[in-house]
Amino acid sequence: ISIDPSPLRVRMQQYFDKSKSFEEIKDDLAGLGSDAARFDAKRTRTRAVRAETFSTAAMRKTVVRPMDVRWCYYTSHRPVWNEPRPDYASQCWPGNRAFVTRRKRVTTPEGPPFNFVSEIGAQHALSTDAYYVPIRVKSSAGPANQGSLLDQGDEEPNISTKADQYLISIGWPTDKFEDIWSHAISIGYSPAYLRENSDGLKLNWPRIPLPNTKEILELSTVLGGELIGLLDTEVSVPGVTHGEIGPEMRMIAIVSIVHNQGLTATSLRVEARWGHFGVRNAVMPGNGKFIEREWSPEERDSIVEGVTAQGMDPGTAFGQLGETCLDIYLNDDVYWSGIPKSVWDYRIGGYQVIKKWLSYREHSVLGRSLSEDEARYVRDMARRLTAIVLLQPALDKNYLRVKDNAYEW
Repeated sequence: ISIDPSPLRVRMQQYFDKSKSFEEIKDDLAGLGSDAARFDAKRTRTRAVRAETFSTAAMRKTVVRPMDVRWCYYTSHRPVWNEPRPDYASQCWPGNRAFVTRRKRVTTPEGPPFNFVSEIGAQHALSTDAYYVPIRVKSSAGPANQGSLLDQGDEEPNISTKADQYLISIGWPTDKFEDIWSHAISIGYSPAYLRENSDGLKLNWPRIPLPNTKEILELSTVLGGELIGLLDTEVSVPGVTHGEIGPEMRMIAIVSIVHNQGLTATSLRVEARWGHFGVRNAVMPGNGKFIEREWSPEERDSIVEGVTAQGMDPGTAFGQLGETCLDIYLNDDVYWSGIPKSVWDYRIGGYQVIKKWLSYREHSVLGRSLSEDEARYVRDMARRLTAIVLLQPALDKNYLRVKDNAYEW
């Protein structure tokens, strides 16, 4: 797994190069070159090159943390991947998504215990173990090998018989049965749901109430559809990440320079102590550098204009975003300005989303400066999370409506 695809490609081309001995290349193979528990590096490589050759199709994007998409070389050959999960990987075809959850809460605060992804997902994408539920499945899809997925079998919604019977009973269209997962995400991102069900969420799988009418389910799935688009960073969101950006977003997370001295070659180098290597080279988050302040009049006016146009009371909006914002520093000279306090603190599956992303991009960890695209990616992350936070009153209203009109099993 790698943040950058090029070194990963070179590493895996060497790995599958039969003309080179293990001893010649082991120092260039990162983890694949060192023994670990249940992993004999030399033996694994010998077996792998007998079974496979390098394949460009195996270079795939992977979600390793909420909103943190990297590159992986996927192969079902164990133990190149410790647990390759070929049954799951075979369902990760273009256009299919997966609902992500966990067995029980392992960290507090956790935030919503759900995510939605369109790329193959890693085990620790939620803390500590993520479980992936493909929205649609191909019943006869074979195991995925080197990223080449079989395009065979009929697609069908991945729901249980009871869920199927429920949807029929309320008159839900059969071609939209997978929308029940949109409902699940809309409930799971409601702060009221998380508060009221805190004990149950701590001990077990999240449990989702289902509404007893088609009309209420439809309202919930519309909200869920908005959330899915915001959570999946591979999808552009009009008004938030592209197109005409809404006034409430325009002043959020602007890349800013102290004293306006202009960008240099090192301007986007993250050196504010957001991350460092710990024991066994695990990346540990740091305290970083930030300044908490009140919104400027220009920032406040822009947010008021945007939320008012959407029919939201400005007082409610700032109740969600917070009366203060943060300037988050890459280094002493460059920062992202005006990130809402609640957005900076926002967690998904136990991870503080933006801070966790930054910890892996500290210069001492990443080994290079951020690209301009990566700096904009942080801006867009903050705007996605801002939109989610602003949805929370509607999500709470939706949850309470569903709870008061719950389907009787």
